[in-house]
Amino acid sequence: LFSGNVVTDTITLDGVKLNLSKNKQGASNWDDLAKGKPDKKEKPKAEEEDRGQLKISIGGVNSNNAQMIWRDDPSGSHYILDQLNLKTGAIDSGQPVDLALAFELQDVKAKQTWPFKLSSQLLHDTENDKLSLSRLIIELINLELQGGVTINKLSTAPQIAVALKSQEFLPRETFKTLGIAAPVTADPTVLGKALFEVNVDVNPSAIKVSKLHVRLDDTKIDGTASVATAGSQAVRYDLTVDQIDVDRYLPPARKEDKPKPAAKGDDALNLPKEMLRGLDIKGTIKVGKMKASNLRSEDMQMTLTAERGLIRIHPAKANMYGGSYSGNITADVRGKQLKVSMDEKLSKIQAAPLFKDVMDLDWVEGTANMTAKLTGKGDSITDIRKNLNGNVGFAFLDGSIKGVNIPLKIRQAY
Repeated sequence: LFSGNVVTDTITLDGVKLNLSKNKQGASNWDDLAKGKPDKKEKPKAEEEDRGQLKISIGGVNSNNAQMIWRDDPSGSHYILDQLNLKTGAIDSGQPVDLALAFELQDVKAKQTWPFKLSSQLLHDTENDKLSLSRLIIELINLELQGGVTINKLSTAPQIAVALKSQEFLPRETFKTLGIAAPVTADPTVLGKALFEVNVDVNPSAIKVSKLHVRLDDTKIDGTASVATAGSQAVRYDLTVDQIDVDRYLPPARKEDKPKPAAKGDDALNLPKEMLRGLDIKGTIKVGKMKASNLRSEDMQMTLTAERGLIRIHPAKANMYGGSYSGNITADVRGKQLKVSMDEKLSKIQAAPLFKDVMDLDWVEGTANMTAKLTGKGDSITDIRKNLNGNVGFAFLDGSIKGVNIPLKIRQAY
């Protein structure tokens, strides 16, 4: 001890119970521990230097069957960490430590219990002010995550790097374990399997996702993203989706469902102009194949920019039914009212497959072209509809109707 080297055998704790609570006035049961009188006596510099050079060697720490109870009366939350077991390897200054942690998290209010396990190798590098968790394995509910965490500049401005990869899991089972009702979808087999891989860097100024890979059922999503945590809180993203059938994830359509008239004032709800003015976004989404509202498209690309109250989707383009779509949509909230403008075009769209998908009609053929240049302004969706103005053009070329005796239809109509 006098030489500055503290050596102990394994420390064992058994059956520890810790109760933490906060009453309705916001006072906690550990406040008195922090109210000790400060020591005003200055410590000799030599003593501070000796204390900084202290080296500790512990054979390990074993904590068995511990329990921690947290109760917060103001929020009504009540949680219990039960069957908490902690085991470490030998702890030596500057050396990696094996770590294993397991417990059950109980939400007393919701009557839910979730198991949790963690194993890793912990290294605290005091010389470089760095903390790392390598060979990290986390088991939570029906999820298994592997990866690592590194924290640089630990005592000054922490910079956190996280790399996690999940094993394949069942989203519907996850919902069930969490006590959450799974979404009702048109296709009951969706949300059947998933996995993800993500690399995240967190520093005082931004959160950056340098790698994102998600697989949900038959869809793969890859990309990058970042969010500034200071200043304008700018959002940047670049996402690629190989294929997706949106209709499978929507609620099932029911024949008895009828459109309900909008309640008075619902559609006239004022638009959140202040929130829109504060957006700082730039990102692109690319989709290889997509089906939505039974419409099919390929090679879709949409770029969204929002800066100082000017929001624009351009370029917006896709290939569909032998033709193409292009669009330029702008929302301007820099003034007192929202101004919307649309410049959209459909070119050389084949009618036969389009009508087959949308209306289940297979007796119309031809090529359709459509243009729409529209503007509107107002404080609500209703106002914009009332003020909508512009030009719409439609052409149907080389049209034909299969299997229909037109003169007979005319005589029948007459």
